[in-house]
Amino acid sequence: MKNMTIKRLFLGFFPCLLLFCGCTDTDDLRADVDSLKKRIVELERGMEQFNTSIESLSYLLSDKRIVGISPVDKGYRVEFSDGHSLSVVSGDVQDALFPRIGINADGNWIYSTDKGQNYALLTDAGGHPVSAYPASTGGTPVKSPQMRISADGYWQVSYDGGSTYTDLLNGGQRVAAFPSSGTSAASVFSSVHYDAAKQLLSVTLAAGGKRLELPVLNTFFLHIKGAGEEQVFPLGELRCYEVEQSEVNEAMIQAPEGWEVKLTEDELRIQAPRKTDAERKEEIRIVITSPQDFIRIVKMDVKLLSTGFYENACTAWNEFANKQSGNVLLDFSYAGYKHGEVSPPDVNTLNYKIYDITQYGAVANDGISDRAAFIRVLEAMGAKRGKDSDAIRYQMGSANAIIYFPEGEFILQGAGENNTPLRLTMNNLIIKGAGRDKTTIRMAVENTLTDPSKLWSSPVMLEIKHNSGLSDLTDVTGDAAKGSFSVEVSSAAGISAGDWVCLHLKNTDPVLIRKELHPYTPQAYMTNLHNVGVQVYDYHQVKTVSGNTLTFVEPIMHEVEAQWGWKIQKYPHYENIGVEDLA
Repeated sequence: MKNMTIKRLFLGFFPCLLLFCGCTDTDDLRADVDSLKKRIVELERGMEQFNTSIESLSYLLSDKRIVGISPVDKGYRVEFSDGHSLSVVSGDVQDALFPRIGINADGNWIYSTDKGQNYALLTDAGGHPVSAYPASTGGTPVKSPQMRISADGYWQVSYDGGSTYTDLLNGGQRVAAFPSSGTSAASVFSSVHYDAAKQLLSVTLAAGGKRLELPVLNTFFLHIKGAGEEQVFPLGELRCYEVEQSEVNEAMIQAPEGWEVKLTEDELRIQAPRKTDAERKEEIRIVITSPQDFIRIVKMDVKLLSTGFYENACTAWNEFANKQSGNVLLDFSYAGYKHGEVSPPDVNTLNYKIYDITQYGAVANDGISDRAAFIRVLEAMGAKRGKDSDAIRYQMGSANAIIYFPEGEFILQGAGENNTPLRLTMNNLIIKGAGRDKTTIRMAVENTLTDPSKLWSSPVMLEIKHNSGLSDLTDVTGDAAKGSFSVEVSSAAGISAGDWVCLHLKNTDPVLIRKELHPYTPQAYMTNLHNVGVQVYDYHQVKTVSGNTLTFVEPIMHEVEAQWGWKIQKYPHYENIGVEDLA
């Protein structure tokens, strides 16, 4: 806070620096100046942290409920029921001695300038103690104290939001911010911890070590899945996001000029402006209220480009869009999570249980296999062990779990464990690390080839898959063009909307082989093609079933001619599997 004041403090040192160092090497002088500039930046950030922590403590002591919490560096971003949000963090260590600010048994602000040995009351201009709780003095609302460092390097305090400041005193003497030595953390909190299972935010005050535990209401929210970071929009782009909400009574959208934003029960649709003079960054806000009149503000950072898509400049695209005979592109616009129509959710919004592997015996960077700890996690999740011929299988229906690997290297296959893959068969499972450059999972011992003549025959370390293959459901009885969405079948019995199936062809007929290879000619050395035949596996989710007509969500990727023996097959699978933030 008060950046200009701090800058004057350090600039005031420069003449002396030039006086005593005028004969030194220019490079040394430049290094000293750069060091001072760096110290200014760090101290500015520390002052902001310190004042924010004081304001946060005041809010934690108020009657405002905590309705949202998300991790940030050294703590959490906390949302209160009046729509206000603040960072509650333990603070960076600074090359300055910050006063220890706390509250006494009477609920008044106190401070120490000797690392907690002695405390004094913070008093206003009239000499009255200042309450740490929302209150009034003489009819005037009391604001949280705000600290700064004066131009000559002494601590000052304000009780009116920074309009006026008075010196902080210790025994009648001004308190220096930069004694000859010493460092301190720029926060009133010595530790901050959130227990998601108990829904409790715990903070410990640096002054006196007092511990506060505050309940967190986690049932009032609106989550925009896949929108955790800045979203970049070309001109005129329409984008849809999956939304999850709970206990939302009303929602009000605040969008910058030109943005069209519409919210439904389960979807947020955003249309970017169609023109702009320059690239710009903006913020879309959704203010939600609960039946108890609690308020939360959901924010999305957006960046609008000054250009749009120029797909019409591409010949291949034009041939595809106009369905011309020369088109070579397949329509993969429905590929991916939820057919590519919504962004994948942020794992923190899934309400899955988090299993930290280090809580089950794994130790990062110790060079010892963590396979046993990983198995203990699977067992804690409720997975049942089975034995396949080529793997050890752990199976359950829906895991609803996040297996978390903190920062460091973990070994899932060590000596004596090679050639025995772990096979996971379950829905709704996320394996998550601390970041792509922070968490690594590796094999300490390579799997050996089961067939030395086949380089691809080495078993894997870990696989997530269904444990059974495709099986026939019904025959396809009608032709369908590539790019269409429906096929006729002999019977739709046992097939329902939402099912996943495989549109499958396997045929060795020489006429079909020649047609598929055209304009090339089949050769004798193409033994697999002649012996096994043409094979097509086209996976689809069934959108509707009407009589014996199946309509898919995605377009058909290959021309279907019923004469070649196309079939609809059952496709056993598991859904909502994610691996992220690790190498």
